[in-house]
Amino acid sequence: MLRAHTALNDQLVRALLAFSWYRRDTKPLIIVAERILNVAKSYGNKRYIAEALLCLGSSYSEIDNYTEAERVLEECPQLMVGDHFGQQLGFECVLARAGVGAHLQSDREEREAFINDVLASTKDPDIYWHACALDALGWINWQYDEYDDALKAFTPAADVLLQLGCNRDAASALFGKAFTLNRLYIPDEQVLDAVRKAWEAVKFLEPSPIYGDILLLSGMVLLRMGRLIDASHYFERCLSAQQYVGATCAAADALSWFGHMYLHTGAYSDAYSAFEVAAKKYADLGDESPDRRRYEPKCRENMERIKLKQENLDLRIGFYRQRGDRDQYRDLFYPPEVPSHP
Repeated sequence: MLRAHTALNDQLVRALLAFSWYRRDTKPLIIVAERILNVAKSYGNKRYIAEALLCLGSSYSEIDNYTEAERVLEECPQLMVGDHFGQQLGFECVLARAGVGAHLQSDREEREAFINDVLASTKDPDIYWHACALDALGWINWQYDEYDDALKAFTPAADVLLQLGCNRDAASALFGKAFTLNRLYIPDEQVLDAVRKAWEAVKFLEPSPIYGDILLLSGMVLLRMGRLIDASHYFERCLSAQQYVGATCAAADALSWFGHMYLHTGAYSDAYSAFEVAAKKYADLGDESPDRRRYEPKCRENMERIKLKQENLDLRIGFYRQRGDRDQYRDLFYPPEVPSHP
């Protein structure tokens, strides 16, 4: 990274911070973000230390390590400088903490209060952060199955961010809009059209965490449409992208969807293998992860049900649907009685 005798100056530290943010957006590398944080601390500028902490916390979030992300992000507010740039860092920190809180299932009212403060502070003076806060609010509503409210937040957020040319941020809102339409049982072709718009905004960040998320949603919809070969192609690309960036939970999601796809074709041995690897990935998230507690048992239960099915193919056995499936809370999935292959 930097030699011990390298003279630090403002321009160098700013360049390193820019590089750290670039890595966060493409392939987060914790060791890089940590070293740049140490550089910022050596330089002694509180603003740069706060920004480096924010980038490190966001990088942890991108690779699904939300416990570490929360720990790091909690250090940021006390270092925020009270000027315009410091205020903007504060906005980003609030929204990043709200996003982490969503994954750790922290208090909803507290997160919404933080976001509403940003919305009230930014409507006129800073439309960019106002749109980002709307995006964050959309995801909170989405998490609690309030899809109409989510859509009301995602739509203006995406419109503003696209107008501002902030494609990476717009991709989050566009993806949220597509994911919400999927949950609202909108016709599949309309969902795919919404997915394509998100794809256009994020294709310059190939691969990246949001890129992988969009690939997974594409595969989900295509599988539901019976386009199994196309769905498999998107799941493969999603898995590759999420493994590249080190997003453990997202990679587990992709693997579990492979298992679901194999159930569609009656390829039970392949489905078992996919759920087995997915369960191990979820386990890697650690005991404190709500995602591990929720989704690892479902994968292992599906493995047991596959064994029963293989012992007697005439049994009518249902399987737990995968994370993100719009019917995941409604009913079990029953494969075709006569196996068919793509």
